[in-house]
Amino acid sequence: MPKRALFIEEFTRLGGGQIAFVNVYNALKERFNTISLYTDRDHPRLPPLHFDKVIEGGYSYSEDDPIYKVGFRILRERRRLSKVKEEFTFNNHPNVFVYNATLNFVHENFLTPFMDEHGNLKKKFMVYALKASKLYKVYDRANIVVAGEYSKSVVNKSLSILGVKPKRIAVVNLPVEQPRDVDLEGKEGLVLLFGRINREKRLEVGLEVARRSTQKFIIAGSVNRGDETYLEFLKAHAPPNVNIIPNPTIEEKDALFRKASVFLQTKLLEHYGLAVAEAVSYGLVP
Repeated sequence: MPKRALFIEEFTRLGGGQIAFVNVYNALKERFNTISLYTDRDHPRLPPLHFDKVIEGGYSYSEDDPIYKVGFRILRERRRLSKVKEEFTFNNHPNVFVYNATLNFVHENFLTPFMDEHGNLKKKFMVYALKASKLYKVYDRANIVVAGEYSKSVVNKSLSILGVKPKRIAVVNLPVEQPRDVDLEGKEGLVLLFGRINREKRLEVGLEVARRSTQKFIIAGSVNRGDETYLEFLKAHAPPNVNIIPNPTIEEKDALFRKASVFLQTKLLEHYGLAVAEAVSYGLVP
């Protein structure tokens, strides 16, 4: 059994991928004597987990950075990571941290900026250039893990386009802790939208639904760097029956799920949709 482990994740934002990281960390932490973390230079969303060593990367970015900046960061981090060695490695963001770990958990396909939600290619020249660079060829014969069959299909398609042949792509279903003492009879007639407050989640659709309804709506979730403008857009266009709660605490999140009756998912073809599974566990109708 390996005694030393390296975990990799950026922690510049909070979302389903970071929640998955915590689940994996908790499942594996007792197996190793020491655990190191390789993370982004700026990692404001690092949860209170114990690491024997934290290695900060050499670059930082936000989601609204242009593609060329992201590309520069990927190349730079790949060089730095090539010098890091441990007996067991877990890469929770292999799209950005290009490092073939013992296990690679892929939460978005490798062509996310250049492929729509239906798997159709956009900006084909960029895709061909990325394939020619062989950037992701390090994942030939790699062990890849994804959450759900839909993720498997889009990840497999993106790797095939890039000419990458992983050893296997295994599907896992992320666990959702069953909340205790949920009062189904005492639920209020409100609709909840919960997740990252980010443009790709299409939360403005929720505003349009709310305008046609007499029900109360709540939009709640983390606001990460680069998403502040979108939050202000939602606030400016929200009808009176919509309440927006940025960055709720764990206690506030629990209270919201306990009193809401309906969960509204607005993003098309969500890769996994952990919040939907959480909603069902609280008795909401998705």
